[in-house]
Amino acid sequence: MRCFVAAFLPAAVRDTLVALRPAVDGVRWVAPEKYHVTLRFLGELDAGAAAFWREAAEALDRRFPVECRVVAIDGFPSPRRARVVVVSVDSGGLLEVLADSLPPGGHDARRFRAHVTLGRARRRVIRLPDPPPVDIPFRLHGAGLYRSVGGRYERIEPGKSLA
Repeated sequence: MRCFVAAFLPAAVRDTLVALRPAVDGVRWVAPEKYHVTLRFLGELDAGAAAFWREAAEALDRRFPVECRVVAIDGFPSPRRARVVVVSVDSGGLLEVLADSLPPGGHDARRFRAHVTLGRARRRVIRLPDPPPVDIPFRLHGAGLYRSVGGRYERIEPGKSLA
């Protein structure tokens, strides 16, 4: 199963972010119910590894809630040559500390940068317009281990079977 540790955004923030998506062609927008901050991408896991990461996610969840702000509309790797449209999230460094507190492992060796993916370029790259100023305070209420199932995300709940 394809898994990741994440914290999902509250509905009101998701609605606000949809309204802020830049008007650009060639972007496949992410469904708002999928808006989340990925703390660790893990890739394909068997049941044993998923049980380990579920426990790690449960321990991390106890350190929530986390006060955050959406502070910028941005593009990866840059706004002028974006393959991914994101919003940057500032937690005063707490999300970075939490991501670093997870056990080693997973597929993403890059330094954690708190963000929410809004969309992906259909072509090679897109150029984003100059973004408006953004300052949206919100609270992330918890984190968990999730798996991708048939195009949707499903939380792997504590005590549930991993089959």
